[in-house]
Amino acid sequence: MSNHSAQYNDLINFWDEPAVVPECLLTHLEIFEWRQYENTVQHRKVAACILANATCLKMATLSARSRNRDDRMVMKLKKLKRISKTCRLVFE
Repeated sequence: MSNHSAQYNDLINFWDEPAVVPECLLTHLEIFEWRQYENTVQHRKVAACILANATCLKMATLSARSRNRDDRMVMKLKKLKRISKTCRLVFE
């Protein structure tokens, strides 16, 4: 088993929406969990891409990095387009 590591915050800053969405995201992803979610433009872009393309998504759980839940963050995430009509958003 190979082990790969990188500083997460460094990688997320270079993320761009893919020109072609991976098939596993389109047709297989049912449960998505994001721990230490931050209310940044980059994090919202990634979340928006997943919610807009994961057709089989049943539940998306986002846990804020900060212990203080930001209601503005929750409202922004709730407004994102979701292609899955059965997707339930959970905020922790």
